[in-house]
This record gives sequence, C-alpha cells and structure tokens, in this order.
Amino acid sequence: NPAGIIFGEHAAVDVPAAFHVSTAQELRFADGVRFSAAMPAGSSFTSAPPEAFGFLAPGGTLQLNKSKLTLKEGTAVTLAGGSVTSDGATLKVPRGSLRIYGQGDTVGVIPINGDLPAGNGMVTIKGGGLSGHKQIIDDVGSLDTSGDGAGNIGISGGVVNVTDSATVYNYNTGEKDAEGKTRIDANSLLVDNASMKSRAYSSGKASDTTVSVNNDMWVKNNGGVGSTSYNSNSTGKAGNVQIIGGNLYVVGGGFINSNTFGRGDAGIVTVTAGSLIIDSKGIITSSAGKGSTGKAGGVVVNVGGKMQVLNESYVSSDTFASGDAGIVTMTAGSLIIDSKGSITSSAYKGSTGKAGGVVV
Repeated sequence: NPAGIIFGEHAAVDVPAAFHVSTAQELRFADGVRFSAAMPAGSSFTSAPPEAFGFLAPGGTLQLNKSKLTLKEGTAVTLAGGSVTSDGATLKVPRGSLRIYGQGDTVGVIPINGDLPAGNGMVTIKGGGLSGHKQIIDDVGSLDTSGDGAGNIGISGGVVNVTDSATVYNYNTGEKDAEGKTRIDANSLLVDNASMKSRAYSSGKASDTTVSVNNDMWVKNNGGVGSTSYNSNSTGKAGNVQIIGGNLYVVGGGFINSNTFGRGDAGIVTVTAGSLIIDSKGIITSSAGKGSTGKAGGVVVNVGGKMQVLNESYVSSDTFASGDAGIVTMTAGSLIIDSKGSITSSAYKGSTGKAGGVVV
C-alpha cells in the first residue's frame, strides 16, 4: 500500500511461509508481469513467484506500533517502506531472515530475497524506554531471529536510529554454526541505550556483525554492538564484529566488543573510520571473562584522521581467565590519549592466560 501500513498493538500475522510487506507502488513477478497499486486496472496477476518491489516515487511509512508478531521458523520477512518505524514492537522470526529497508526518495527495485540496496529513508527501532536494556519486559522493542544456527538480519536506510532500550538479537541457541549475519548499512547511525548482539549459547558459532556507515555513527549511553560466547555451556565461538564508518563516536559507556564467558573463543573486532572519538567510558574490546577458557580475540583499529581516547575509555584485548589475550593493532593519522584513557592488551590478576601485544 503506497499510502502507508500500520500494525497496531493487537495485530496478528498468520501465514505459513514468507511474509513481505511494502509501501512500494509495484509488485514485480519473475515472468515480467507487474501489479501496480497506483493503477490496478492496468495490472494483472500471474502464477509466477513475486520477485521484487518497485519504488517509482517516495513510499508511505510502514509502522509497527507496540505489535507482537511471531512468524514461522525459518521463513523470510521483508519490511520495505519510504520510512520504517518499530515503536515498542516485538518481531520474531526464529532462525529466519529479516530485512528492513528505508527507501526515502530512492527510486528503484527492492528484491524480495538477497542483499538490500542502499536506501536513504529513515529506519527507527525504538524500545520500551527502560533504563539499561539488560532486562526488557516481554521483549518490548526487539527484533529477533534467534534459533539453532541463528538467522539473518539486514537493515538498510539513510538515517538508522536504534534507541530507548531496543534490542536487535541474532542468537545461536544450538549446535549448528551460524551461516547468517547481521548487517546494517546507513548514511548515519545512532545506537543510544540500545544494543545489537549475537551470541553462542551452545556449540554453534555466533553470527558475525557488520555495520557500514557513510557519515556519523554514534554509540552511546551504554548502548553498543557486540558478540559473545555466552556462558560455561558455550563451546561455540563468538562472532567477529566489523565497523566501517566515516566519523565514529563511542561515548557514555558505549561499547563495540566480542567477548567470551565460555569455552569458545571471542571474535575479532575491526574498526575502520575517518575519525574516532572514544570518550566517557566508551570501550572497544575483545576479552576473555572470568570463568572462561576461550581466548580473547584481536582488536584492529584503522583511523584515517584523528583518534582520541579520553575519560576512562579504552581500546583493549584482555584476559581475566585461562585463555590468552589477543593483539591490539592501531593506526591513525593522529592520536590523543589523555591521562585516563588507554590502549592495552592485558592479563589481569587471577588469570593464567598471557597478555598480547600492542602495535601502534
């Protein structure tokens, strides 16, 4: 519906397979037939499978307002609109594929399956507004593709905001290694008191996370992007976390990490940015936590311009247990570290693992 679509608090979706929703003007099929919502009289249907949405002009808003929707396990879900807003909603696609596309004024074709093209519309994922996001009542404000082998999450838009205790989950709960990933593509991104996470709960590896932002990316107010080998039952490795940004700000307890609290190793954290400010207890780290036996991963930071590490912020690979810490490698056009900032690889008291090296 080009005029817009709203799923309200009591909305329900009961479909046996894939679910694709859009405010595009056209639905295109594999045999070339097109159905036009703007000109239905000149359209026709076909038995061929749907292939893509056609945005011929700016589309309406697609909204999930406090909805609680659960789709069939392993299915594919697409939400594509001029802008997309999830406000206090819960959307679960267990072990499935979830794609969210903010079109803006982009004119083009959005395939039903596969990677999303670049969009320039707004995507807003807003939680229930609880302070601290660690315990969300009834999972209010979450996108979730968790399951045995995890799933796929793709978000593409111009301005992407994940705020107010919202959570984007892609947890691996079983023995299969994750084959999917979480990928965010945006012109600007705000992660504010919210989180995007993958985890390994069993022997299967956690999914990798890639975030690519053309301009400013803010990670703030205890929000962050991370992956974890979750507990003593976890033999699967944590996922790798890759951040590619223009100007990156990790502030106010914001984090980018890959950690282990289990037997699986932590992943590699890679950050590439034009400039980087880590301030007020912001952290970029890979660590082996207390009670774990897995190793910490390496941390690689490449900054084309100025990098600053300030006010109890740090870049590190650490061990608090028997696994070794990793190597921290950093390059920057210029570097400022104040008296309370640090770049380290450490073996903390009580650990038996070795510290890694630091290359600056």
